[in-house]
Amino acid sequence: MNRSIVNIMNLPDEIILIIWNKLNKIDALYSFLNVNRRFDNLIRDKIYTRSIELIKTNCQEEQNCSLSDQILDRFCLDILPQIHYMVEQLIVESFLMGRIFYIGEYPRLCKLTFINLPQELAMRILTNLDFSESSKWLHPVLTFDNLSEKRCFSSTIVNLRINVHLFNDCQYLLDGRLSQLRTFIVKIDFISNLNVSITNTDILHLKCFSLTSYNRTNEYDSQVVPLLGRMIHLEQLTLYLNVTNRSTFIDGIHLKDNILDRMPQLQTFNFNIITRTNVSTYVHNQLYEDMRCTFLNGKFHQVDFYLDQYPDGMARSHIYSLPYKMNVMHDISNTFPGGVFTNVRVILLLDIHCPFEYKIYDRIARSFPFLTDLTVLNRKPRNYKSSHEPKKSDQMASVIVFPHLTHLRICFGNMDIAEQLLVNTNTLLPCLIDLEIPYSYIAEVTEYFTREATRVNCANIKYLYLRSTLLVHGKDFHSYFPCYT
Repeated sequence: MNRSIVNIMNLPDEIILIIWNKLNKIDALYSFLNVNRRFDNLIRDKIYTRSIELIKTNCQEEQNCSLSDQILDRFCLDILPQIHYMVEQLIVESFLMGRIFYIGEYPRLCKLTFINLPQELAMRILTNLDFSESSKWLHPVLTFDNLSEKRCFSSTIVNLRINVHLFNDCQYLLDGRLSQLRTFIVKIDFISNLNVSITNTDILHLKCFSLTSYNRTNEYDSQVVPLLGRMIHLEQLTLYLNVTNRSTFIDGIHLKDNILDRMPQLQTFNFNIITRTNVSTYVHNQLYEDMRCTFLNGKFHQVDFYLDQYPDGMARSHIYSLPYKMNVMHDISNTFPGGVFTNVRVILLLDIHCPFEYKIYDRIARSFPFLTDLTVLNRKPRNYKSSHEPKKSDQMASVIVFPHLTHLRICFGNMDIAEQLLVNTNTLLPCLIDLEIPYSYIAEVTEYFTREATRVNCANIKYLYLRSTLLVHGKDFHSYFPCYT
């Protein structure tokens, strides 16, 4: 055995990773975490810690039990306490719930799957667990495919904040089984039409409803509008929607006719709505004036919007109520007019048609003074050839500062994004601790981890995701990211 360990330790990192990638992730973590410092650095990679699946195989039917009590105990007592902050997806059997969630917070958890979850326990979860933002480790995405029977109900739930996978899950919870529900705040992954038969009676007790869905949907008119029409006694409404393939923009006239006029008791209406449609017969100025006129109505408070028109005939509108109450704003393009959004902490900057120049980054920094999480997607390069040779106008511009930004994602695009945001003569990121970026970008912009102009913004990074699995980091890399774990 000792001879085998020596042989493994003599292998280069690349070979070790190739071997580990052929193993089950659970087996790899169980076998190699805490062996030595070198293995710890390798096994804590995102590929092994992103998704954890703890399912106990039925040993009476399977000769080899993949997760014995010993393995489960070590994961709950030793392994998860070390990596829980890195876990994004959890698949666990229901009997492990208590042990899993008493380990600590799961700040990155975005999907939670329970195996063999009894219906009674599902309703107890809804009654007893706090799904509010103050409990960051409980942001699971739940699905209620088996809750159509009336025996699953509650007359005690008054306020509910929850994340669900499908729009049907939301409708199940509003079919009368939660008879005393007054406040319902729901985030939905996908709004689609699955042709499921659900009760469509009026929702009489609901006073406050918030619906958030970041993914695009073409079922707004067939699913969302009819649901809102049942909320005849609603007093507070919040909508965050991304609607596509619609014949017309969602504008002031539509919101008045289909929402405001149908909710006579409505007092507060906050919204952030993006619509994509084909308006090839219009020009931008006409679109803007038409949209502006639809909000000249006494039922609306302050509203702002901007429009994008593309060469292929498609157009996009982004309308939002002011003051802006939500903490997220996605799909911000170059034509965003700016403003002051003190509640926003998370934004997605997206434009696949026009390059992001200095002015949009400066506008974003000024408009979102407390921004902590920024994602940038932009395929178009700037209007000059080399990102290492900025235009004179950019050289004269002041340095942009994001004083509270802790998380930065550069998902796809070009080197201009990395050059603008990581070079300290362009942008300062004093609190940046989490960076997600393609390896080719970070290697080029840092000149393979030697460039002084990018060292300042990289000095405090603890979590670095490079979208590459077989990377062995050299001495320059570790000295460039001294806080990297």
